[in-house]
Amino acid sequence: MSEIPGDARLEEPLCPLGEVAPPVYGVRRRSALAFALLALLALLGAAAPAPGARSGPADAADRARLAAGETVTELREVPGHRVGEAAAWRILDAPAGRLLRAVADWPSYPEFFPFVVAATARAEAAGRTTFRHTVDLPFPFPDRSFAAVAEAAVVEEGPDGRALVLRWTIRREASGFADQRGSWTLREVAPGRTRVELRVASDAGEDVPAAFQRRVAERTLRWALDGLRQHVRRCRYDVPRPDGCTETPAFPPPTGTAAAR
Repeated sequence: MSEIPGDARLEEPLCPLGEVAPPVYGVRRRSALAFALLALLALLGAAAPAPGARSGPADAADRARLAAGETVTELREVPGHRVGEAAAWRILDAPAGRLLRAVADWPSYPEFFPFVVAATARAEAAGRTTFRHTVDLPFPFPDRSFAAVAEAAVVEEGPDGRALVLRWTIRREASGFADQRGSWTLREVAPGRTRVELRVASDAGEDVPAAFQRRVAERTLRWALDGLRQHVRRCRYDVPRPDGCTETPAFPPPTGTAAAR
């Protein structure tokens, strides 16, 4: 494991939601209807998490669907975790470095990540970022937020080759969630094509049924990858930015040769 060459500390101040462009993909507008549907599905019975953790889809049919451009999701058990972990994979037509700039732009998540309705971020030492996301929970649960620390993105070598990995972990003392941790893993499978893996282990609290949260998590990750497919095309993530692009990332992007691709 090694840090991205040239990864530097970010010195920007806290970025309030007011500085972020408004959502453009309708994620927030459909959240109430989506949660109502998911609540009904949860009452009908949630799928049990699969045991163990793997590096990708285990089923050959799922791997074929992934190669064909579909999104594949899975629920996994995590020892000692009430809800478990949701994982999703999709191959997107974008370089890994460009995708890293998009997913590390924490205040922009209300633009593409389902149910995140407010977001702020602050740079810390050693390339870390503290961010806060507010999540739109269904009635009768009030909206609640969590604070988390994202580590500096790193380059990891694995059986499938080189990947950019961005991880975050909850700050429980500053959160309304019992748990929230996850990672983005970005591995190029061909020039300009990247296999995106998103993992999230989240628990909104004992008052929100675990079965309901599993249903929400699995579908949320699927929608998030579809939103990212559109979001990453924004000119703010071009390097260099083209003439005529008036957008800038809501949060300074990672630096280094790997992030610049």
